[in-house]
Amino acid sequence: MAKCICRSYPGSLAQMVNPLLYKHVGSASTYQILPIVSLRSLSTGGFLLESEKDCLKAMQIRDFERLMPYSSKHGSSKNVQKRLYELRQLKTVLCETFGVTEYASFFESLRNALRSKDLSKPEKRKLLYDIILHQHELYPKVARNNGFYIPDDVHKWFWYNIPKSESFNHYFFLLRNDVLLSTSTSCTNFTNRLMKGSEMERQLVTFQVFLHDENNITPIMEKVVKLHTFDGLVVLVNGLTKGKDFKFIKSYIQALLQKLEQDSYSDKEGTKKKSLRYVKFNNALLYYLLKSGNVELFIKTFQDELKFITVSGLLNHIDGNEHILNFPIHHYLNLLRISKRQEEFFNVISCLQSSSLMRYKLFKKFLMGELIASFQAFRDPKLVCKYLLSSYSSKPSAEILNELGIWGWVYHSKSRTLTTSELTKELEHHSNLLPKTMRIGSPVSIPVLTELYISLLSSNSVSLERDQFKDCLLDLYYKYKTFLSKEAGKYRYWRNDTGILNVFLNYIRFHAREPRLAYDILLDFYSMPFAKKISLTTKICPFSIVAYKNHDIAQAELSELLQVMHRNRIPLTFKFCSAMVMHYIKLRDEKGARSWYNKILYGGFEIKHMALIQIIKDQGWPFPKNFDQTLLAQLIGNSSIGEPADSILFTDEEMFQESNEADFSDEDVDKCTNTIKQTLKCLN
Repeated sequence: MAKCICRSYPGSLAQMVNPLLYKHVGSASTYQILPIVSLRSLSTGGFLLESEKDCLKAMQIRDFERLMPYSSKHGSSKNVQKRLYELRQLKTVLCETFGVTEYASFFESLRNALRSKDLSKPEKRKLLYDIILHQHELYPKVARNNGFYIPDDVHKWFWYNIPKSESFNHYFFLLRNDVLLSTSTSCTNFTNRLMKGSEMERQLVTFQVFLHDENNITPIMEKVVKLHTFDGLVVLVNGLTKGKDFKFIKSYIQALLQKLEQDSYSDKEGTKKKSLRYVKFNNALLYYLLKSGNVELFIKTFQDELKFITVSGLLNHIDGNEHILNFPIHHYLNLLRISKRQEEFFNVISCLQSSSLMRYKLFKKFLMGELIASFQAFRDPKLVCKYLLSSYSSKPSAEILNELGIWGWVYHSKSRTLTTSELTKELEHHSNLLPKTMRIGSPVSIPVLTELYISLLSSNSVSLERDQFKDCLLDLYYKYKTFLSKEAGKYRYWRNDTGILNVFLNYIRFHAREPRLAYDILLDFYSMPFAKKISLTTKICPFSIVAYKNHDIAQAELSELLQVMHRNRIPLTFKFCSAMVMHYIKLRDEKGARSWYNKILYGGFEIKHMALIQIIKDQGWPFPKNFDQTLLAQLIGNSSIGEPADSILFTDEEMFQESNEADFSDEDVDKCTNTIKQTLKCLN
C-alpha cells in the first residue's frame, strides 16, 4: 500500500481557480496527517498491512489501542490528543467500508477536538480542519459521490470562532473537502455573509469563480448539486437572480431541476413534498423570468403554477407564516407595476383585499410594498402617506414621520416638527383608505419608508428652487441621522440599512447637482457610532454613488473614502473600481488606472460598461476571459454608444421607479387576472 496521505491541496478544484486566488485564500496549516507507512510502524513485526481488504483479518483494533501511549502520564494533553488522533487514523485505514460506524468515529473525533480545553482557538481550528481533510483524503469515493456531513455543533463553533475576515478561506476549505453546505444553520450563515460580501466572495459562494472555463461547468455544477440541499440551491438561484447575475443562471436552474428530480417519494405525504418542491422550483423560475424580462414565458409559467397549486390540493398550504400563493402573486404584481399597468394592478389588488390571503402578515407586507411603490408614477407624497397610515399603525408611524421631518415637508411644505398634541389633532383628520383586512398593525417598515422618501424628494426636486431643495435635503438628512442615533434601537432593521442613505446621496449628486456635498454627507454618516453596525442592504454601494466620475473631490479625499470603506469592511464594487480607473485616466496616471483595472480582473467582475470598454481598448489592456466580445464589436461599429446616464447607473431597481416597460398584451393580462380570480374562489 504505497499511497501516502499527506496535507496537500493539489486537485481538480484547485486547478480550476486562478493562481492569484491562492494569494487571497492563504493556507491553513494543520496537524500533519500521518502517511500509511508511519501507521505501519506502529504495529508489531508480525502484522503487515498488505491491503485494506485483508487488514481486518490480520489484526484487531484493540491490539493497537493497547500499544498507543494515550495515558496522561506519557505526556501533555496536547500529545494525548495527537496520539488519540493518530489512533483514529489507524482505525479508519483498517476499515474496509465507510458507513455508520465510520461516521460515528468521524463525529467523535470532531467533538473530542471541540471539547479539548488546552488548545487555543487557532489550534482547535487547525485540528478540526485536519480531521476533515483526513476524512476527505481517505474516502475519495464518498467525497466524490456524496460529500461529508459535519455535525451542527462543529459548524456552530466555526461560525462563532472564525474571524469575519477569514470567512472566504473557511468556505473555500469546505468546498475543497466536499462538506455539505446546507445542513446547518451556522454553515448557511457563512453562505449569507459571503453573498453580501465582495464580488470575489459572491463568486466563491456561488461557485462562479470556477466556471469561467467552460470545461469546468459540468463537474462544478455536479458539485453544486451534491453539496447543497434543494432549499439551499433555491436560495442560491434567487440570490443570483436578485443581482441580475445571469451569466451561468441556466446551469443553476438545470442543477435545481436535477435536484428536484433526485428524490423519489412513494407515499401520500411524499407526493405532497414533491409537489411543494415543484412549486418552489417554479417560484425561482418565475423570479428569474421576471428579472430577465421574459414576459411571455413568465405569463405561461405563472398560469401553469396557479393551476397546479389548485389541482394538487396545495391551495391552503401554509409554511410557517407564508401562504403558498405569496410568491407567485407577488411576482405578478411586481410585473404589472414595472410595466406601468396601473389599472390592471389595482384590479388585482381589489380582488385580493377580500380574500383569505389577507390573514397573513407577510402577504400583506408584500402587497403594501408593491402598492406604495406603484404611487411613484404620481409623484404625490401625500397620497403615499395616506395609504401608509391606512395600512400601518397610524399613531406610531405618524410619530416616526414627524421625528424624521417628513410630516412637516409633506403637509406643511417646510421644515417643521409638530408637538404631540398638534400631531394627534392632524392625525384625526386622516381617514382610512384601506379595508381592515389590509391593515398590518405595526410601525412603518424600512422599504415602505424608503419609497416615501423617494416620492417626497422626487416631488420637491421639481417644485422647489435649487437652493430650497438643497435645504430640504439637508434638513431631512440630519433628522434621519438624529433619529438613527436616538430611536433606531427600538426598531429591528433601522440600524442595518443603506437604502435611505442611497436615496439621499442619489438626489444630492444627480438632482441637486452637489457632488462635493454628497462626499461630505457620506463621511459624516460613517463618522457616527451607529455606522459600525451598518451593512450593505442594497445592490448599489453608497461609496460608488459618491466616487463615480466625481471631479469635485481630490486624490487625498478618494484615499479617505477608501480608508472609511476599509474600516467599515465595505467591499469594493465594480462601479467603485470603474470610478477609480476613470479618475486616474483623467489624471493621465496610467499606472494607477491599470492598478484599479487589475482589481476588476482579479475580482472577476463582468464588464459591460461601454466607457470602461473604450478605455481598455485605448490602453491595450487585456479583456477578462468572460468578456462578451460583441460589446467590443458594438463599440467599434458605433462610436456614439456610451454608458447609461449617471442618475440611472446609480439607481437601485428595488428602490427607484424602473424605467423598462415589459411588453405583454391586454389578452395576457386578462388571462392571468382571471386565473387569480378562479384560484381565489377555491380558497378556504
